[in-house]
Amino acid sequence: MSQPATPYDDFKATMEDYVRRASDPSRPRADPVREAVTARMIQAIPAGLAAIERDRARWLAAGPPPPRWGADAFVTHELEDRVARRDDPEIRWLLASFGLLLADLGTIVRNLEALAMRDLDELPWLVAGAMLVEWSSGQLATDALRESLQRVAAQRGDLAAHLSRALAAAPGVLLELWRIAEQVRSDPTAQLPPGPTP
Repeated sequence: MSQPATPYDDFKATMEDYVRRASDPSRPRADPVREAVTARMIQAIPAGLAAIERDRARWLAAGPPPPRWGADAFVTHELEDRVARRDDPEIRWLLASFGLLLADLGTIVRNLEALAMRDLDELPWLVAGAMLVEWSSGQLATDALRESLQRVAAQRGDLAAHLSRALAAAPGVLLELWRIAEQVRSDPTAQLPPGPTP
């Protein structure tokens, strides 16, 4: 007799289903920002799930979810709680990916900002996440992005120098994301660019 599915099994199935659909070569292609984020998520989701599999006791709660909690909400709540105590970039990217699937700006900013604090090369993904939320849900994201960039700048004294280097050398869509980061960070009236027209 098979074991009943756990909340993690349901969460894992959701994430693996996204990777399967996003990896389908026949799926319609989107704008360059979405395509770059999709490619990053296709890498990040299996890595995050593998990190959980390596140490389930560290990342997963032993008991069932509280009444009226969905599986995904329970698992992500547990992961957020545990990653806040013991940071892990693979788990942060898994959580950010889940936030991107839901257009959940808070989850995206919280996790990608933490990644950018550790590694400034992650900063363009924070910008891309805010843009995708604004484009897909209509939720205004510029102010949340600006506040996040200010927190990163306050913690990382090397941000300005890193931005200068990135603006001189970053390829393709990453260069555009660095430009947007610099504009939103330095100009209090700057807004995220509008989404592409269908």
